[in-house]
Amino acid sequence: MGIYNEGILGFFRGKVGRVVGSVVRGVHYMKGLGDVRADNPTQKQLDQRLKFALVMAFLKPVQGVLKTGFAAGKTGLSSLNKAMSANLNEAIKGVSPNFTLDYSKVSLSKGPLQKPMGAGVDVADGAKMVFSWQNSGAINSSDLLTLVVYNALRETYVILPGAAPRSAETYTLQLPTAFAGEKVNMWMSFVSADGTQVSNSQYVGELEVY
Repeated sequence: MGIYNEGILGFFRGKVGRVVGSVVRGVHYMKGLGDVRADNPTQKQLDQRLKFALVMAFLKPVQGVLKTGFAAGKTGLSSLNKAMSANLNEAIKGVSPNFTLDYSKVSLSKGPLQKPMGAGVDVADGAKMVFSWQNSGAINSSDLLTLVVYNALRETYVILPGAAPRSAETYTLQLPTAFAGEKVNMWMSFVSADGTQVSNSQYVGELEVY
């Protein structure tokens, strides 16, 4: 930006071609507009866009879980934004442009409650999954279990909050019978009975439904 005395155009305000004139406190200024460049992202920016799209596509359908698992609180960030940040940093594997999610590192909740201890899952006939965990040493046996099951082939979730109290130590989840012969990934977490606190989510593996 430059200060100018009356030139070939005289004093002016506004845009003329790629030049903008203005007056500030009686002083005349003139500046040229910057170059308009086509979007030309770097490889790092392209990679970040791919990762962002990958994580967003996975998390958006489970926003109901995230609202509890990553409560917005006073941070100014939404639950989805907090979950995006956690998973962008931890849950992506592969080489550009073939990034994929590492399901074992996906986080669906983060909090101070004790996470499912001794967590495991077995397959039962009729598209059933039998989840188990240990209650010993838990601060509050009334914490409620949240289950998330993801069928990547169908891009379909089965979500069950409040499935059972921590004291139950087991829960059998009925999946759609159409899942038979397909693999699912599974996560467990606990939420306090009043819904104000959560545990870290626990990945419990990938199994084939039958």
